[in-house]
Amino acid sequence: MLEECEICGQSTGKLYTCKVCGKRFCRYCGSFTERLCLDCMGASDDKDHPAEAVKPGKHASRSRQHER
Repeated sequence: MLEECEICGQSTGKLYTCKVCGKRFCRYCGSFTERLCLDCMGASDDKDHPAEAVKPGKHASRSRQHER
């Protein structure tokens, strides 16, 4: 029987229990080695999330036109 991740809702065969809040999460929604879900990992960090540090224009694709 597949269980449902309490973070993303995906059904999976293996879930881990967060040691802080007790939520059951899949391998994509937390650190199973630290037994922390993404919600609690974010709550323990007072700094900005690494994904927020990327500026929108930083990796903007440039359109290149080939002249003939």
